[in-house]
Amino acid sequence: MRVEVTPQRLSVVAGTPATVTVSVANTGTVISGHEFRVLGVDPSWVSVDQPRLSLFPGAAGAAVVTVTLPRGVPAGTRTIAIEVSELTPPNERAVIEVSLTVPAQPALKLAVDPISVTGGSSAAIAVMVDNTGNAPLDMILAGADESGEIGFEFPPDAVPVSPGEQRITPTRLKAPRPWFGSPRVRPFTISAGPLGAPVIAGGSWVQKPRLTLSALALTALQAA
Repeated sequence: MRVEVTPQRLSVVAGTPATVTVSVANTGTVISGHEFRVLGVDPSWVSVDQPRLSLFPGAAGAAVVTVTLPRGVPAGTRTIAIEVSELTPPNERAVIEVSLTVPAQPALKLAVDPISVTGGSSAAIAVMVDNTGNAPLDMILAGADESGEIGFEFPPDAVPVSPGEQRITPTRLKAPRPWFGSPRVRPFTISAGPLGAPVIAGGSWVQKPRLTLSALALTALQAA
């Protein structure tokens, strides 16, 4: 029995079928039967168009093995094995390894809670990051506002987030508080993710003045 598998290395996108061809030649002098199995992977992820082959002496045949890795499988390289067993004497068995490489597909979801917060000289929010991709990411947080007056207090270093993991980061906003007048609305944005390709979410901070208009009016009346 002679067995060949083509290709033995391939890139596989999760959720997309990938195929390899298993060729078998009967090198014996009698009709032979051959059975195929795929090892090292969930059987529900695999299909074989011809689980068994019957070959005359000197004849060759082939089976197509289709592997569909489910979405969410971590990025990286995994090894599976294709086993071909001869069902007739001399009952030979061949095992050939195939390397499947799942490319990294980074993806993040970002949210600010609450979207609108009210405070004085500071306010507290939570930044929620979901790693919906298949590879670990270093979460780098940054904040911005049009006036450039808001200071954002984040963790000082990048935080690794595993695939499927959610991280909630308490964040404090700080800015000079107006002395009087109406509440000031400060729109801001938070970005998260790798440098060069961040995900952005927005929010607003309603900053109360130290003295409201009603307080000023009452003070004026008392002075009068």
